[in-house]
Amino acid sequence: MQPQAQIEKFFADLVPYLKANPAQVPLLIPELEEEFKRFGYRDENPVGVENILIVRLDAIGDMILTSGFIREIRANFPRARITLVVSSITFPLVELCPYVNEVLIFDQNKFGGNFLNVLEKLVVFCRENLWRKHFSIAFSPQWGSWNLPALLLCWLSGRSKGTNRLRH
Repeated sequence: MQPQAQIEKFFADLVPYLKANPAQVPLLIPELEEEFKRFGYRDENPVGVENILIVRLDAIGDMILTSGFIREIRANFPRARITLVVSSITFPLVELCPYVNEVLIFDQNKFGGNFLNVLEKLVVFCRENLWRKHFSIAFSPQWGSWNLPALLLCWLSGRSKGTNRLRH
């Protein structure tokens, strides 16, 4: 079985288990990190290959403030493939951004406040859009507010071993 199929099966089994056993959620991160390593998602990308993920799920003004950050990422990594994940509210601002290769929409507010529902949607989003890309690094350039869905999206994206710390 291919690594992406293995990690997909792992998460397909994990989410229903966590819904039935919510007390196990605090044990989630160390166990998942081991699974990412086991399936090869923490291996280094080949030298010179940069695949960058930037996640900004909040409001319009914050997205505007992030535009300079995105421009500088492009300037420092001119050959990189940059994927930007935003909410549907900010998508019209960035859909034609010259500094990114791809813009994806993830609407965290659409799934309610239940952590396990959001986690399930994050896993599905990563499976459908991110895991096959093997990101070199993931950024969540948000500060001063609760940013758990964006940070989880960065972490669940499968970024490679050399960038195991979440950047925000």
